[in-house]
Amino acid sequence: MTSTVNPRLKSLDEAMRLQVPELKTMTGQVDYRFRENEKALFRSQGASGGNPWPPLSEKYRKWKKKAFPGRKIMALTGKTRKSLTTKGAGHIARGIGSGSRVRIVVGTSHRTPAYHIDDSPLKNPNVPERDTLQTTETQYKQYRNIIHEYLQDVKWPRVERTLAAWNRHRRGVA
Repeated sequence: MTSTVNPRLKSLDEAMRLQVPELKTMTGQVDYRFRENEKALFRSQGASGGNPWPPLSEKYRKWKKKAFPGRKIMALTGKTRKSLTTKGAGHIARGIGSGSRVRIVVGTSHRTPAYHIDDSPLKNPNVPERDTLQTTETQYKQYRNIIHEYLQDVKWPRVERTLAAWNRHRRGVA
């Protein structure tokens, strides 16, 4: 039995063979950019992600104004916003390496955002979709550029090979 591998995937695999210090540095930089993007998302109530969050229902808006005056959409107690925009309780930022695979994971451990996502098993049918993790193509490009810039600056033979593989992946060639 034979199998084929997309050459772009193979070169990306090569590009992601990083060791712990490299991964920690890039994770920190991606996490910082992620938190800045999330701050903009909450300030703009979703608009910076391309899809402004739907307004509150009239009944809920009145209750919230009375119980939590001045709080915007997706900001009842502030825990979810804080977990997405600052380091600390509920915030997730980690680089995970497993063999030749590496992932950078950022986000929150709070459940509240899941109540607003249509394909979530926790989705509340009474709540409109409000995605606190909207990521634009420009933001994805920022994350990719962080990885690219880091690899450009490091001049170890192994990283230079990694950078060559990464550049092949970005150009779409094996």
